[in-house]
Amino acid sequence: MAEDSLFDVLDVPLETLRETVSGDPSKFGVPEFERTIPLQIPRSRGRAGTLRPTITEKDAEAAASLAFDPLNFIPFAGISKFFKGGKELLEQSIPESAKGMFTATLSNYIPNWYGPMDKTVTVFDEMVAKAGQAVGRGPSTPEEAVAARKKTTGFMGWSMDAMKNIADMAVSPEKRALYREQGIAGQGIVARELAEGELRKAFAQVQYMSHIGKQSGRTGDVAPAVDDVMRASGVSDYMAYYPGAYRDTVRAENLQGTVGGRKIRMTDQELNIIEDHIGSVWKSPEGGVSKSFNESKQKPLLFIKTPDNINTGMHFQDAMKSGGYVSSMYQVLKNADGTLTTEELYSQLKKLEKNAKWKFHPKSQTVEDVAENGIWVTGSFTGSAITEGGVNFVTKLYPSGKYMTVVSDEHNFFESLLDKAAGKASKGKVKGTQLLESRLLAATPPMTGNVYRHRKQLGKEVPLYEKAKGRGDRPLNKQLLEEIATAKASPELVAAEAKRQRGAELITAGALIETGQMNNEER
Repeated sequence: MAEDSLFDVLDVPLETLRETVSGDPSKFGVPEFERTIPLQIPRSRGRAGTLRPTITEKDAEAAASLAFDPLNFIPFAGISKFFKGGKELLEQSIPESAKGMFTATLSNYIPNWYGPMDKTVTVFDEMVAKAGQAVGRGPSTPEEAVAARKKTTGFMGWSMDAMKNIADMAVSPEKRALYREQGIAGQGIVARELAEGELRKAFAQVQYMSHIGKQSGRTGDVAPAVDDVMRASGVSDYMAYYPGAYRDTVRAENLQGTVGGRKIRMTDQELNIIEDHIGSVWKSPEGGVSKSFNESKQKPLLFIKTPDNINTGMHFQDAMKSGGYVSSMYQVLKNADGTLTTEELYSQLKKLEKNAKWKFHPKSQTVEDVAENGIWVTGSFTGSAITEGGVNFVTKLYPSGKYMTVVSDEHNFFESLLDKAAGKASKGKVKGTQLLESRLLAATPPMTGNVYRHRKQLGKEVPLYEKAKGRGDRPLNKQLLEEIATAKASPELVAAEAKRQRGAELITAGALIETGQMNNEER
């Protein structure tokens, strides 16, 4: 099913779905009922009470419609307006240390987004699949219907949490002060994942808040524990991107790894091919136009991430297992009679390309290309790192069984999400949702391996290639997360934020009174 299936699958007309369920295209056939539900209102400023709303079958029908097309109900317009208007206004009036606070407080993880955890098929899923078959789009199998349903409900829950977290940040001097002083947002999310033993999700949330702060132009200190997580996550710090930044950093920091204690040799041509690929393969909307990362006017940033870390991402292992090139190389090498030439390896791989997970890179489309550039392949898969989602790889293959690969991804999930939603809501008229000042590309350093080490049955001993290590000195463990989950801002800054909030409330109240007077005069 397509990657944007949430938006695609829900285009099945509601009328078709209703008719499939009840035989009537105007309703799902919920039986008539009426029920009063008492809701306790929490005490606020000395007042408490109980609401007693009445729920009928019409509300249930609306809820059923919501389940099929939540984008008609979730206030994307309001969220977008907040980020494009209110967020900018708020952040213009606060110090640069507070930039990105509202986006950084969102959860980095949407349940079931890249596939359902529970794949149980229900009668409901079977009916949705039949409806999809009838109209020729949407889920056509019960399994696809399960994925769409789980993805939808996971996204709905995330959306509601997002609005709550934004509101909490807006009204809490403590949360705002903590972000300004230590760069910590979404503290409750980290604490929840820690309590549930989901350490990888907790570390991913820390990575996310750090990325968002940098992309938003935040300046100022960060908590030592946050810095420790990011030092373990990357072999370099964040840097302003320019054409050649990746190549220059790999060269300057010797990030290409070692073999037998010596630096792995890499040519300028190889680094230039990698540089061009990671800069051009990632595209994002800017001002309504899709632009490659290396053409971005959004103050692009580069972060070179650690090749393998169980808590922040096993990028080398992911590419080796999911890229498909190791399996293809094995198929060729196990039948090879002696050492292959580059042209012979290319010829054999050409026979496997059609059904492979990888495709030949534009630099390796012909024998002449291969003679000039070597054998390069590329492809995409879902990374194991929770901050990644979809990643891309570019890999050079050698007749010796050696390969060198780079995995990259752009940190733009939330912006892409809103852009798709805005496009759906406006029927394609609205594009280019930009929330942050900078685009961020995260890429590994060149990571080298050899198929003979992974496939011992080939019977050939080859040296071990060591990869660049993260910069962190502290191990990534619960203690780091506990420090982040329990951190508190200084009382002085909390008091300053409370004072700022009171001033903002007075300004807002004055604006509301003025607006009310203008409306009365117009009437």
